[in-house]
Amino acid sequence: VVTDKMETIRLYNWSQINSNGFIPSTFVAPFYATNSSTNTGLLYYGTITITNAPVTEAYADALRLVTVQVSWTSLGQERQRTMSTLVSQYGMQNYIYYK
Repeated sequence: VVTDKMETIRLYNWSQINSNGFIPSTFVAPFYATNSSTNTGLLYYGTITITNAPVTEAYADALRLVTVQVSWTSLGQERQRTMSTLVSQYGMQNYIYYK
């Protein structure tokens, strides 16, 4: 789920990443995607946060820190994973080829 959300982030352009509400800040994803209409079974609860990058270099305004966090319960234990990446205004999303 975390990787899926990060791969989706790669496809957004700079305006979309910086638009309030374009990327939902919370989500629920089922373990089995084919079961998504009923939301039964194991569910992942996630958040996506987009903030200014923690850098002081001159290009800081052209970077955003994206963090995806998911949590779920398995065998009575709360589990959690987090992944963060930097997105650049001049990054690879500018080179996506559309037919």
